[in-house]
Amino acid sequence: MNLSETTKLMLEKQSKAEKERRFNDHLDDPYQREYIPVDESFSYNKVWYQKIGYFFIKKILISSYAFVANHHWLKTKVIGKSNLNGIQGGAIITSNHVNKLDTLAVGYALGRRTVHTTVAEFNNMKNKLGSCMRAYGIMPIPSKSSMMSTFENQLKKYLDHKDWVHFFPEGSAWWCYEKPRPYHIGAFHYAAKYNVPIIPIFITFKKTNQFTKEGIEKRRFIVHILRPIYPNTSLDFKERKIDLKNRNEAMIWDCYYRFYENKNLL
Repeated sequence: MNLSETTKLMLEKQSKAEKERRFNDHLDDPYQREYIPVDESFSYNKVWYQKIGYFFIKKILISSYAFVANHHWLKTKVIGKSNLNGIQGGAIITSNHVNKLDTLAVGYALGRRTVHTTVAEFNNMKNKLGSCMRAYGIMPIPSKSSMMSTFENQLKKYLDHKDWVHFFPEGSAWWCYEKPRPYHIGAFHYAAKYNVPIIPIFITFKKTNQFTKEGIEKRRFIVHILRPIYPNTSLDFKERKIDLKNRNEAMIWDCYYRFYENKNLL
C-alpha cells in the first residue's frame, strides 16, 4: 500500500470519531513512533552538511516521489492559482488535512515557493521517512511549552524572510474526509501577531472508479487556492485572530458547498 491509500480499519475509526464529534482526533496511534523531540538540544537551523544532504534528497528523491504522487496516485488538479498573485511577503497557508501525502499536493499547487509545513512533534521521526520530511521542510511544533518561544522565533524568521508557513488547523489527518472540520486557533494567532495574510486552501475529491486491494475507491485531488484574507488591524488582538479564523472557515464551507453541489465545477 502506498502512503496515499488507507485501510478499512482506519475508515471505521474515522466514522466512529465523526459520530462522536471527535473531529480533531489522531486515529493512527502516532505515539508508537520513535521521533526526535523538540527540546533544548534541537535546532531548526541546519548545519552545512545537513543543508547539502537535504538539498540532494529534495532534488532527487522527493521531487521524483512528488511527481508520481501528484500525477499518478492523487491525480492532483489545481484551481485558483491566480489568487497567489500580488502576495509579495511572508504568509500563512491553511488547508484541510486529508491524506498522508496532501503536503505534496499543496506544494504542487503553490509552485516554486519556499514553504515550511508545521507538524506535530511525533512526526519528526528518526527513520528515513523522517529525514525526507525534514528535507522537504517540516517544522515540528514542540510539545513542551518551554520550547514554544524557540518555535515562534523561527516562524517569525521564516515570515520575515518572505517564506510561507503551512498549517493544518484541523490538527489531524482524516483520509479523504469531504467536510471541513473545526480549526484550531494557532495559524490565525500567528497571522494576527505578525500581520501576514492567510492563504486558505481546501482540498476536494472526485471518485475515480479505481480501487485499492482492500476495495476502497481511490480519489482524485482538487486543490482549491482561495482568496487571501488579511488581519483586520482595527480589531484588538484576540478579536483579530478569531475574525481570521471565522472568515477562513466561512470560505472553506462555501468552497465545499459550491464544489459538491455544482457537478459542473470540474
